[in-house]
Amino acid sequence: MRTLLEKTAKEAGKLLVSYFLRPGNHLKYKAHREIVNVADLAADKLITRRLRAKVRGATIMSEEQKIPKGRFDTGFIVDPLDGTTNFTHGTPIWGVNIARIDAGETSAAVSFLPMTDDLFSVERGKGAWRNGKRIRVSNTKKLSESTLIFCHGYSPANMRRGAKLYAAIHKKIRYCRMYGSAAFELAMIATGGADAFIYSGAKPWDIAPGVLLVEEAGGIVTDEAGRAWMPGRATRTLVVSNGHLHDDLLALVQRSI
Repeated sequence: MRTLLEKTAKEAGKLLVSYFLRPGNHLKYKAHREIVNVADLAADKLITRRLRAKVRGATIMSEEQKIPKGRFDTGFIVDPLDGTTNFTHGTPIWGVNIARIDAGETSAAVSFLPMTDDLFSVERGKGAWRNGKRIRVSNTKKLSESTLIFCHGYSPANMRRGAKLYAAIHKKIRYCRMYGSAAFELAMIATGGADAFIYSGAKPWDIAPGVLLVEEAGGIVTDEAGRAWMPGRATRTLVVSNGHLHDDLLALVQRSI
């Protein structure tokens, strides 16, 4: 399964690169200023076609398709272009997310960042990898010495919650960054490039690969109540850390929202 996901993500990435910086990419705005463009749709069709060629009748939850109703226990979660706004405006921080779901949890996944040719892959219980090399989270133990990545969704509620979280958290850490692609941001945590990540309004296709990537690299991922993330359960705020910072960060989040 991991080989199928890697091959499919790289093929979709190659297609997306052919669209990058091409005039006329923008197609329309969805709700709350979210952009969808022709590259999104083309990559989504390619991924869906490749997955269903290997897994006939596969259920696919994708940002660009209808979301399956009811409990989502088995199938694929896909974001054909994570970081669409960056992509559309010529910022080279974006990627492809594909996750396999079995028995209600992510069993294997990939995040591919075409502009740096970085392939992040993971299987539950078998570790996390970047271009075939094992990765680990950072060893930072104090919030005051940490680098935190911050992100929020486009809805008014997510933006208000995000503003509260930012106001409370930024003065407790050393650095704060915002990159606009959860595929990139979660990979940063998994490789130790940053120590923690807060995401208000995360959608399953944004984070399904990255959550398992961080966990298999030694980190911790929960919602704002301290529960493990699950694909079929809505999450208002995702709390991600290298593990050492998690209790303090989670307490800070809970006091802030």
